[in-house]
Amino acid sequence: MIRNSNKNKLFFTIQFIIDYLTVVVGLGIAYAIAAGELGFAKFSFEEVIAIVTVFSFVVFSIYKPHYCGKKKYLDSMYNSIFSIIAIHVIVITLGYIFKRTKIPAGVFAYSMFFSFIVFAIQKKVMFKLYQKIHIKERSIVIGTTDDKEMITIKLIKHLDHLYDVRYILDSETLRKKMLLEYIEESETVFISNKVDAILKGDIIKYCYMQNKEVFAIPTTLAVFNNTAEFTTLDDMPVFSFSNRISNEEMVLKRAVDIVLSTVGLLVLSPVMLASGIAVKVQDGGTVFFRQTRLTKNNMKFDMVKFRTMIENAEALTGAVIADENDSRITRVGKFLRMTRIDELPQLINVLKGEMSIVGPRPERPEIAEKFTEEYDEFGFRTKFKAGITGLAQVRGKYNTALKDKLIYDLYYINNYSIFLDVQIMFYTLKVIFMKSSTEGLKKAESLKDTARKNDFDVRVHDSGVIEVVR
Repeated sequence: MIRNSNKNKLFFTIQFIIDYLTVVVGLGIAYAIAAGELGFAKFSFEEVIAIVTVFSFVVFSIYKPHYCGKKKYLDSMYNSIFSIIAIHVIVITLGYIFKRTKIPAGVFAYSMFFSFIVFAIQKKVMFKLYQKIHIKERSIVIGTTDDKEMITIKLIKHLDHLYDVRYILDSETLRKKMLLEYIEESETVFISNKVDAILKGDIIKYCYMQNKEVFAIPTTLAVFNNTAEFTTLDDMPVFSFSNRISNEEMVLKRAVDIVLSTVGLLVLSPVMLASGIAVKVQDGGTVFFRQTRLTKNNMKFDMVKFRTMIENAEALTGAVIADENDSRITRVGKFLRMTRIDELPQLINVLKGEMSIVGPRPERPEIAEKFTEEYDEFGFRTKFKAGITGLAQVRGKYNTALKDKLIYDLYYINNYSIFLDVQIMFYTLKVIFMKSSTEGLKKAESLKDTARKNDFDVRVHDSGVIEVVR
């Protein structure tokens, strides 16, 4: 039975090898079918495999299709599909740039078809296998009255194949001794970021001594601690906090922005033209929607998008965030939002230097002011130029909690690298096709409703402890 991380790593490493071999074998079969016996020599099969080998490691490290089991089957298939497409696009692009001999298109068509079929079957088998050999870990959630049930709902809905949540404990009403007793009977502990800092520290130290795995939802301070550099002053250990980005990195980032925005505007111009016509035809209103937003150093600029709502949608309501079934969104607007096409005009903002391809999403001044009153750290987001996409967009959803999005943005700012930008760009291609990433705000589901949908029961004991009964 898989119980420790080393065995998990072995399982995922084997999957990684199988994924790589699937792509290589698929190309071999495709060469044999589309190019014939002479195709292997004529169309440089060895060079193609060399390119695939290098970029498979890069693409797999970003999309992680080999994490099937840890991720659900559908998530793994999304990751597999985008991995296969990305690898083949890279090979095709490099082939056109550097090769004089044109590789037949049929090679890549057969190769991708074979890879899609095998990945679909293989991932189904791997997910079932992981379920059989992996014992779900007995887990507890420690939180406050405000958030303990919300954390449990997320675990039940999305990670129930990994964690068997048994008890939900309120740190504000239960004594530390009782909390530790429940920890003793569990294998994994989830802790809210709202738990008292001293109590949280005691719990983490206790779990460390008892070899219990702990998942602690971070505070904004924890993000800074995570990115601090450990060093010494004389013989005194210290953490150095700094997020200064070198001039060379900024020049490189700007160069990438200019190239990608220019290419994007040229390549996507037919899509943008068709979208503009569709917006105009629907109700005869304006095609573009301009809105004042904040970028680096709180500079104001007019962000451009395709209009997805009725004209003057905020005339009566003022600045509000769209909810799940917002009646102000037009039929064309729903499609543009779902596919993220409405964001494409922001490439103009990028070319003008007002935005970057990757960065914290720009916020409206009035909403930024409101959020900053609630969270002081919200103002740190404008230490970086605003972006079309960002870590909060690819890791979270449109309706992800504000505090969680803020943590993603602060992590990005404090861990910036060009490679992280590349990862986010790759993930952005994936989330475009995921409906959940564009869902508006909706009414929160209760713990009892979630339990009922998943055939569980919820019992509240006299002590205040909530038990999840399966």
